Amino acid sequence: MAEEFAIKSRRKLAIASIVAPSDFKLRALRAVGLTEYIDQHVGRLTPYCIDLPRREVLLVETSREVDLLTCKPFLYEGQRLHGNKIIRASFDELHQAVSQGRALFLNQGQLSQQQVDDKQQIDGQFDALLFLFSTGRCGSTLLGQLLGDCAGVVTVSEPDYFTQLPFLVQRQSTEVIEALQSVTYDLSVLLLAYVRVRYPTGKVVLKLRSQCNESAEMIQAIFPNARKLFLYRNGMETVNSFCSVLRSHPLIQLSQILNSKYFPLLNHIPIGLLNLIPFLRSVIKVMAPLSTQLRFMKVGIGTGTGVFTLAWLSGLDKVFKITAHSPSFFDAILRYEELQKNPIEVVSILLMRLNLPSINQNSKEKMAMTLLKDSQQGSDLASLDEYVLTGLDERLITRAVHLHEVVEDVDYRLPGLITGSVNAKTTPSLEESNYE
Repeated sequence: MAEEFAIKSRRKLAIASIVAPSDFKLRALRAVGLTEYIDQHVGRLTPYCIDLPRREVLLVETSREVDLLTCKPFLYEGQRLHGNKIIRASFDELHQAVSQGRALFLNQGQLSQQQVDDKQQIDGQFDALLFLFSTGRCGSTLLGQLLGDCAGVVTVSEPDYFTQLPFLVQRQSTEVIEALQSVTYDLSVLLLAYVRVRYPTGKVVLKLRSQCNESAEMIQAIFPNARKLFLYRNGMETVNSFCSVLRSHPLIQLSQILNSKYFPLLNHIPIGLLNLIPFLRSVIKVMAPLSTQLRFMKVGIGTGTGVFTLAWLSGLDKVFKITAHSPSFFDAILRYEELQKNPIEVVSILLMRLNLPSINQNSKEKMAMTLLKDSQQGSDLASLDEYVLTGLDERLITRAVHLHEVVEDVDYRLPGLITGSVNAKTTPSLEESNYE
């Protein structure tokens, strides 16, 4: 049986913390049948996180008046703020509830009783999914909101059980990977049920954190018919944004103390040493996987600048590696600078490429309002709109990027970019590039 818990308190978490089973202090209430519980609370339950050691999931229950897709910039923030109860259920219990299907879709009147017994009908719901991958701090929240302003599109920003995947996959067996694929599918059925209560039709954009780049192939295997976008930004601006918004993080504050402008110690200590520290190893490996390669291990840590530079570079490198084997993996590749200069045009081209309805007047008015505000307003990660990099930082970043055999420049343009003009030529496709 699944268990229902009251939330006694919420733990104080460092900025940008990924969801974890320990985020809430709980008080046990009762045992519940998960299928029946979902049936009674459909549209109020959302997936929060995976507890792999216990092979359980945590679901958050919120009031029906709260729309987690709009109340905060990120889904996990709304769940932490507005959660009333937590449901713990085993992987098997969740899978049984999802397999029955009735509890998730029948109440919404979308499928008949005969249809909900057919797994293919449930799978068909995922044809409407679109995953937005990015390097982080590059306007992905803004792009998600602009797409959400368009007819027939709704955006879910950072369902964070996806962010757990690359961390959980590390040092695990094939059997565990298969279990994670299965439970991710089941959690996504539940998430989509929540979305469909409020937004019955249309494309559903799942905007992911940058760590999810490492799980892109796994996500593709789970949702083979979903479409995928990749967004990035100038490397120097990306690193600056990370350093600015995360300056209150304990590790960044420590690095700033150790790295005074008169004695920049951490600029000379190589990032490879971080892979020897147990509590940092998995974080660095997922965030900046290039840091495990010999040529990049010598990059200085800096005030986080070395890590963030290799994180940005790893995102671009991931695109190269994926498209070398699957050129059509990403339906579109976008750059923040193009989106910033011509937001309406770029989104219009993107909608055409995705075969979605074109922008109407109502959408244009919504997009104009979105562009007037900070897309992350109300979040701890809201942009501070300041430049914090020093000359030492910039030199470290430039040297690190020059180590890559293809990118070599912070302003590198990936092949196949969508430009800001319908008639403009794009750069050569990844299929036409010389990268191997």
